Amino acid sequence: MITPNPIIGTGLHAIGGISASSCYLPFHKTNSWSWGSYWLVQAAFAWLIMPVIIGIITVPHLFLVLRNSPTPALVIPFVLGALYGFGGLSFGYAIRHIGFSLTYTISIGISAVLGTITPLIINGNLIEHFQKPGGLIVLTGMMVSILGVALCGSAGYKKEKDLSKIQGSNSSVHFNMKKGLALSIFAGVLSAVFGISLEYGQPISDLAAQYGAGHFEGNSKIIVSTTGCFVTNFIWFLILGIKQGTIKEILQTKKIGTKSFIRNYIWAAFGGSLW
Repeated sequence: MITPNPIIGTGLHAIGGISASSCYLPFHKTNSWSWGSYWLVQAAFAWLIMPVIIGIITVPHLFLVLRNSPTPALVIPFVLGALYGFGGLSFGYAIRHIGFSLTYTISIGISAVLGTITPLIINGNLIEHFQKPGGLIVLTGMMVSILGVALCGSAGYKKEKDLSKIQGSNSSVHFNMKKGLALSIFAGVLSAVFGISLEYGQPISDLAAQYGAGHFEGNSKIIVSTTGCFVTNFIWFLILGIKQGTIKEILQTKKIGTKSFIRNYIWAAFGGSLW
């Protein structure tokens, strides 16, 4: 049984929060790559390559664990992970409409609330959970998150109005709060699906624990969910890249040169690894 440690837990959340809030910044360091090209490479590292590498490092006999896991524990999380992948797509497009700060605040705020209560509803212990010590604090935090989402939405609409007044129709800044808000909400709702996916993958973690994974047992089940997410993004941006003719950006060095080409891959890989 894992002994709760609030200090270590808070520290890990801080590291995760810093990484998550920075994972899309490397895009600005890429040269002559479209958003789709960057997203395709970073998605490969975020949802396929890094989860597998971390899983191999932290979970003994990882592939044996996956091979011996129950079929439903593999199929259902994969499908739900693929559904979550559409949330990732929406998140990316929302950034283009309202910027990273608003997108992240709105979608993650919604995700945090839904991601907390949905698994509890599925397991039938929603009320019991909030009756535990500290439960009211968690509930208060969720209410503050909802309030924060509402305030950010209101601020976004005011920003859009101010931009239209100051810059007029000749503005080079494409800020669309209506589309961005809709995409952010959609991304937040589907992000909660990721938590449900992990719940259904729990038998994989239980098996990993039997093989000696210890505290890192969860790194075995997350691979299944993130792989589903990657498949969705891969198919979408592969088709989009072929249709728009941008797929050659990640395959050829002619346009930007070998040095810039390699640098783009490094930045995209770094962004995906931060995720």
